[in-house]
Amino acid sequence: MERSVPELSLRHKCISGVATDFALRFSLNELAALKNLAWFQANCPDAEYRDGMSAVRLATRPCQLTKLMVKDCVAMLTAACAETGDFPKSVALAEKSENERLARYRAGKPAGEE
Repeated sequence: MERSVPELSLRHKCISGVATDFALRFSLNELAALKNLAWFQANCPDAEYRDGMSAVRLATRPCQLTKLMVKDCVAMLTAACAETGDFPKSVALAEKSENERLARYRAGKPAGEE
């Protein structure tokens, strides 16, 4: 039986999420693994695989490590908060992150500089 492209894509995403979960068991500070699994749990088109609370937990660590200076880390945390229904927190995090970046740029500092 031939599968449609969207079905294969969803299956690939689900397998990717499981593989990332496995990888996290070995390195909790691995940003890519944390971000990928958080994104998967907050945004998977199949509700069976979404877990907003776990996504928030996973997405929080990269934001802590990057001090909210990396946009995709913040995007993952805001998406995870939205998945749990905490839209005010999603908005507040996005605004705080953007304001901190703008303040650094106005001070003539790149985002990654201490």
